[in-house]
Amino acid sequence: MTEQSFLQSAVDALQQSSDKISTARDLVVQNGWHWNDELAENSDMLFEIHLFGVAGVGLGAEGAVQNWLENAKAEIDALEDTA
Repeated sequence: MTEQSFLQSAVDALQQSSDKISTARDLVVQNGWHWNDELAENSDMLFEIHLFGVAGVGLGAEGAVQNWLENAKAEIDALEDTA
């Protein structure tokens, strides 16, 4: 699978999910990274997600997931432009 395929699969999974935070957590953990449930629930603290070379930062997991989705879509577009 190409980098773009991994990103697109993750974006699709998150966009189709009714619980984006749980889906993001599953993706992060399944790919060998750490997810801090306690910090994820705190919407007053910055939370950061790194997945498939893309970072997302926001207040709590909800903000970080939304930012990650925006950044992942931009990365996919950039990869398509160079293909």
